[in-house]
Amino acid sequence: MFLIVLILSNLGYTFTFTAMGDTGKGNDGQWEVSRALKQVCETRNCKFNLLLGDNIYQEGVTSVDDPQFYEKFEKQYGDITMPFYVALGNHDYGELEDHWERGGYEIAYAAKNPQWILPKEYYYFEMNEVLFIVLDTVLLKHNKKVKEQAAMVKEALTNSKAKWVIVAAHHPYLSNGKHGNAGKYEGLPFPYKVSGKYIKDFMDKNLCGKMDILFSGHDHNKQILPGTKKCDATFVVSGAGASATALKERNPFYVQSEELGFILADVTNDKISLEVINSLGNTTHTHVVKKH
Repeated sequence: MFLIVLILSNLGYTFTFTAMGDTGKGNDGQWEVSRALKQVCETRNCKFNLLLGDNIYQEGVTSVDDPQFYEKFEKQYGDITMPFYVALGNHDYGELEDHWERGGYEIAYAAKNPQWILPKEYYYFEMNEVLFIVLDTVLLKHNKKVKEQAAMVKEALTNSKAKWVIVAAHHPYLSNGKHGNAGKYEGLPFPYKVSGKYIKDFMDKNLCGKMDILFSGHDHNKQILPGTKKCDATFVVSGAGASATALKERNPFYVQSEELGFILADVTNDKISLEVINSLGNTTHTHVVKKH
């Protein structure tokens, strides 16, 4: 067993969760979105939030007791009564992505705050008919722990009989934001560590054709995009948890928005309804993913 498996079997078959990333700024934008999240989830009975990385800007934390945990997480979300399943982002490892111990402090913080779920850099859990796989794409981007994460994905897919497979990670596979598509991040086809080619290779080999939805952040906007012939999945970017940046029309898309906010997902037996929600708590777009 490569990691902790969290099985939440006592919940109903139909459930709601949210997803957002790039939150940890402690700025006005984060406050706006946190208030909207609380308002919506009190009404919709959200079971949890997927926190999609860059949890603590600008350089992550320097210890498990770093006051940034309070300023950029507890203060914002402590009164929202649901757990946050955490992925690590590039800023969580320092601005230059080279302070590898800082991800470990975020893992250790989970023992202090039960709202913060992060048993390891990468892990999986099940909720009824959904298998959730959480990756560390920062490690993948730097060609680290690739075999270990591939083994974890294989274990999760082999052991699970869930109907849906949802992946959460910081870096997108496809994006119309400024960072762009994996393998060509920042418009660069090389070097591999900058372009995200290692991330694309990992997804192509281990998850394309097996996952239904990939939730990611990194670009500070909200997008829902169709898959490609090579990777038939729905790609959701939800990185507008504290700030927002401009979009392009690089890839076909169902929905894209430059507003602050998050994504809400309603899961049922045969479909997942994705709602794009702004910082006022209003649903601006809806897209339905149906099971093939």
